[in-house]
Amino acid sequence: MRIKRSPRRAAAALVANTADIVEHILDHPFASKDLASLLRVSPLFFHIAGRKLYSTLPISNALNPFSSSRLGGDRWGGRGPYGKGQFFPYVRTVVVERAPVPERPIWAGWEELPPVASVEDVILQPVDVWSLWRKSLLGEGGDTALSDSPDSALIERLCYSATRIHIATPCYTNSGDCLQPIPLLPNVHTLVLRVHAAELAAFDDVAIVDALDNLLSRCSNIREMHLLLWGDIVYPSGVFYSIGWPRKGRICHEQLMDLVDGSYKLMEDFYHNLCSAAGELALRGLEVLQLYNVAAVLEKLINMDRLFNMDGSTRWLTGETTESLLTGVEKEFCWERDDLNVDETSEEETSEEEVSFYPAVAFYDTFGSYRDDAEEAWWSSVIEPSAKLSALRQQLADRTKQLADHFMCLNEKEIENILKTYEG
Repeated sequence: MRIKRSPRRAAAALVANTADIVEHILDHPFASKDLASLLRVSPLFFHIAGRKLYSTLPISNALNPFSSSRLGGDRWGGRGPYGKGQFFPYVRTVVVERAPVPERPIWAGWEELPPVASVEDVILQPVDVWSLWRKSLLGEGGDTALSDSPDSALIERLCYSATRIHIATPCYTNSGDCLQPIPLLPNVHTLVLRVHAAELAAFDDVAIVDALDNLLSRCSNIREMHLLLWGDIVYPSGVFYSIGWPRKGRICHEQLMDLVDGSYKLMEDFYHNLCSAAGELALRGLEVLQLYNVAAVLEKLINMDRLFNMDGSTRWLTGETTESLLTGVEKEFCWERDDLNVDETSEEETSEEEVSFYPAVAFYDTFGSYRDDAEEAWWSSVIEPSAKLSALRQQLADRTKQLADHFMCLNEKEIENILKTYEG
């Protein structure tokens, strides 16, 4: 007797073997978060999901994705139709993570590995500055106990064709050694730099300038920089402690404004530091500077200035507008570059597009959503808060007659408690 398959099962099997439908399924945000489990759905799912999964490849002292696997004995991670080695030609981004060097090296013989031919971006995971500070303070091995990146020569071999390098602001040991060695990548023409707002002042530091010079000497073709400014809003823990909240139960308007002011403490000298940083970058010979989230931060600064001027205080930028501040940053970069140009007749031709400003979202849309824990916390609080958090901020803004952006430092639970106990 012939057994017929149910139409539902046949339809499911058809979906699992239709490339355009599978592509559409895997492009869904929920699917993209769990691509590994989707490898098992069908052979077509395996090959399409595998290409997406391996478009970004992490490596570290403790992680060698090119080592042999149980699915095959090949050095590139397994032969056969289900070996992961077939996906390495689709790698576009290599993330160089930091990890302790294991007792048994896992990168033995890496010199025999071929380059990752299609890699475009190399992301160097930043140093955990807090771990550095804590270990140094507690005497737990100091700088030498920190996790390290793989050898630069390994990165240079695997990522020879890379055209963009992503770094954070360089960090140094007490002895002056840079904790983020830069690989020699001659094809890199674009630097992607993530700078915490608190680190802007460090661009005047000799060590930071030397680090930039070292980077540009090792990647000598860099002419373009994309700089994300993040971390502009800080948690006002000191103010919370001083007012004794929530232990005391109630909070008045003056105390709430102290919290707002405390969350903007990095704004002191912010504009001056931003212009100085633009000037230093111009002196490094960059031709194009694209700044992300800068306009939004300056707009917050203007709003805070107006808020405290209404209270009779003198703040940072009385009378300025966001547009005038952006123009000042652009002029600082262009003026410094003009001093380097021998042919000054080209000034009008080059200045128009030298500096441009974009929102933070554009940075992640362009360069991917890779973020460490601190940057992720900032993102979920400032750039993309939940619908509930946004609604609570607006509710508090309506109650206090302030802007909702003034309360970016507060989480959901804190705002809920303030709404219950606020004394205007």
